[in-house]
Amino acid sequence: FSRLAGESSVTGALWAIGAFYLFMALRHRRWSDWALAGFFWSYNLYFYPSGKMIVPLAGLVTLYALVRWRKDFFRRYALGFAVLWAVGLLTFMPYGIFSAQDNWNAFTGRANETSIFSPQNQAPTFQRYGLQYDPMWAGQSVVQNFATNPVAWSGLLYQQTRETLDALYRRPDHVFYYRIDLHGGTVFQPLWAVLALLGLAYAVWKVWDARYALALIWFAVGLSAGILTIDTPNLQRFTGAWPVAMLF
Repeated sequence: FSRLAGESSVTGALWAIGAFYLFMALRHRRWSDWALAGFFWSYNLYFYPSGKMIVPLAGLVTLYALVRWRKDFFRRYALGFAVLWAVGLLTFMPYGIFSAQDNWNAFTGRANETSIFSPQNQAPTFQRYGLQYDPMWAGQSVVQNFATNPVAWSGLLYQQTRETLDALYRRPDHVFYYRIDLHGGTVFQPLWAVLALLGLAYAVWKVWDARYALALIWFAVGLSAGILTIDTPNLQRFTGAWPVAMLF
């Protein structure tokens, strides 16, 4: 265990610190901010498994910046994002070498155990919501499943998303990591839940403003760690999205 740890609270902190330096980098374009964003985001890969969603988060943020600023992206931000990715890769390298020697089991093992797309998890997840499932789907890849059964899989993702979002204000944790006796075990007490949902709606309305768009990407990717895994809502997997939920 000298190279890995399972603590989830560190993951949420590192996502937030990395996001802070990213916002600073986009505003001031200092090389140190780009480097620190890449370091803190990549460093969280050493902690709780849901922290690995930082890789698609960084990818979506880069893509958004390219779409949002188009030609200005290459003039103002391209080199900065290159620094972010380079520092992130360097930070990940010791873990990457360690995991590669183990056929990447250390890096992908927990995801394979809990993903709703893993063959052993597909049937129980569909049955949880009373949705129709064909056992033949377990032998197909994720792309094949969506290509041949888009309605069924979209319905499953909708149910998973609803269950996960309900944990903000409506239902307690499905497992035992965040069971509390106050306000029905939900993430927010009622007043804070109203404010958070209004803030989320306002951010969607202001999505072309990069500040809100990047916050929404942060929230959506952090939340997807619960949406794409079994036993949702599992609020320990929500750790990446929790800091930005407080901003909303």
